[in-house]
Amino acid sequence: MAKKPMTKSQIVSHFAGKFELTKKTASGIVDEVAALAVSETKKSGSFTLPGIGKIASPPSAVISKGSVSHHYWHRGGATFSPAATFLLSM
Repeated sequence: MAKKPMTKSQIVSHFAGKFELTKKTASGIVDEVAALAVSETKKSGSFTLPGIGKIASPPSAVISKGSVSHHYWHRGGATFSPAATFLLSM
């Protein structure tokens, strides 16, 4: 059976322990990275987190059809597709 991905709470706890931060501070950092990724993707069309990967906006043709495919998810006004926009670079 496949292992489930970490939850936000587990990620926050990991960072808090690893860097001797409060959970509130670690949560703020995680939230800020997510907000930065969304705002930069909206501004420039992509966001790269070095060592992790790249998030890119889907082609405008996908959005302009009037209804975005159910394969896409939205956050903060930006649209993402797990298959098409997360380009892992390791």
